[in-house]
Amino acid sequence: MRENYETTYHKKEVRQLLGFFSYFRTYIKNFAEIAHPLTELTKKDVPNQTPWALVHQRAFDALKNHLCAATNLHVIQFGQPCDILVDASGISVGSCLIQWDENGMEKPIAFASCKLTPTQTMWSTIEREAYAVIFALKSFETLCLVLRVVSCQITTLCYI
Repeated sequence: MRENYETTYHKKEVRQLLGFFSYFRTYIKNFAEIAHPLTELTKKDVPNQTPWALVHQRAFDALKNHLCAATNLHVIQFGQPCDILVDASGISVGSCLIQWDENGMEKPIAFASCKLTPTQTMWSTIEREAYAVIFALKSFETLCLVLRVVSCQITTLCYI
C-alpha cells in the first residue's frame, strides 16, 4: 500500500464522491462514521484544493469495500413492479434495474453502462440523460417486456 498521499482534490470532487456513497448509505453500516474524514474536507475552513492524506484514502477504501460487499444482484420477482435508475456523466451512461423487497429497500437486478463516443461527450446534459434512458430501455428490453416498469427516475427530463 502506498503510504504517501500528497495528492490534492477539489472540494467539488470530494462532494461528488460523498454524494455517490451517500445514495447507497443504507447498504453501508456506520456510513457517517466511516465517511467522517472525507466529510471534514468539505467544511468552509478547508481550502478548495483539499489535501488527500492516508486517513482520507483509508476512508475511501472502506466505503468502496463496504459498497462492493453490499451490492449483490438479486433474483427477479416476476409479477412485481420494477424501476430503472439512469444517470449520465460527461463520459458514460449507466443504468440499474431494481425491485423493492418487503421493507421497501431497493434491490438491484441488473446493471448496464457504456462509454460515450467523442461526439456524444459533446452533447448537452439533457441529451446525454435522454440517451441514458434509451440505452437503459434497449439494455433491459427483454426484461421490460415481461416486467411491469413503474417508472424511470431522471429529474433532468421532467422539465421537457
